[in-house]
Amino acid sequence: SGAQAHISVHSTTGRSPLSNAHPTFHTTLECQFLAGLVTHLSAVTVFVLPIPRCYTEIPADDVFFALGSWVSWGLDHRAVPVRILHPSSPKSLHFEIRLVDGTASPYLVLSGLLSA
Repeated sequence: SGAQAHISVHSTTGRSPLSNAHPTFHTTLECQFLAGLVTHLSAVTVFVLPIPRCYTEIPADDVFFALGSWVSWGLDHRAVPVRILHPSSPKSLHFEIRLVDGTASPYLVLSGLLSA
């Protein structure tokens, strides 16, 4: 059974340096969060896909559905493990991690994603 994790990354002070790295990201914090998540996504799968059956349900040979086959991200793209929603609005931009199984502990999922 599938699940997703939605994470918003905002500064607690309300001020964060603007990002020049990519036009999608409004702040440096968002850019750094995505970089860490993509870098460590293969290690985070231990928390988000906790049982062996999770890995048998990932279609490895499907070129379009790259959810579990590739480490990637996209804008409003449903077939990638990390999806960025509402990129045009600074207050509603958030990350959807689609590579989460319903059997995963939400506490371990959140700790794994934030530690990435």
